[in-house]
Amino acid sequence: MKKIVPILGLVFLFAMSVLTHGELKEQTQLVDIVHLMEEQEVQIENWRLYTRGTGKEVRDIHEYEEELEQMMASEKNFQWDLKDWKQHEHWKVTGTNDVEKLTVVAYPQEEQYSMYLIYEFMGTGNPQDVETITSFFLKRLDQLYVETPTVFTTVTGYHEEIKPSLMYDFGSELVEKFSAEKIEELKEETFISISAYNEQWEDSLNTNGNNMNLQVALRQDPRLGAKTTITIGTPIITTEY
Repeated sequence: MKKIVPILGLVFLFAMSVLTHGELKEQTQLVDIVHLMEEQEVQIENWRLYTRGTGKEVRDIHEYEEELEQMMASEKNFQWDLKDWKQHEHWKVTGTNDVEKLTVVAYPQEEQYSMYLIYEFMGTGNPQDVETITSFFLKRLDQLYVETPTVFTTVTGYHEEIKPSLMYDFGSELVEKFSAEKIEELKEETFISISAYNEQWEDSLNTNGNNMNLQVALRQDPRLGAKTTITIGTPIITTEY
């Protein structure tokens, strides 16, 4: 069974409104996470960069369609799913290609609709040129958003030789190597989660009166032998783990 830290749901719901924003060049720790995983002999399985930004306000569905048509015209390498996009209380259209996902959403707000653009850039396996990936991603943000959005970085991998009794120590070592201070933690026999704060990173969110911008989770499934799944996210993990 996959487990999620109890605080994750609440944290994610409020993350967008409480995050502090840094400069665009500081908006992803993908390079740091990948390099540390490689150093610790963690085999990377997948990675994901996620962001969400506020777009224009539209008066009605016709203005939403106009904005959507402009997006589709500028992003011609996407396959757009227009099936059942008119929901009861909101409108949602998603475009995808091999490594990117764009979602254009509009929610009712008083007498208008607020538009949001959700952008994801993802891949499987170990990214071979993480610096180039990061550079491409940040350029895409500059193209897609007027204001600098907050980036959520998540990388998942596995290690074959971590004993259950040493999972917490391994997770603590990862936090220490990020020069972060532990804020919250959850310890179970086959599952460890540690939330921490690195004062050198610009983005952070508040949980129980403390700033945090790093989550490290380790999970073992007895059915898979000694394999340990390791997920690292900043400012929080945004996927199941």
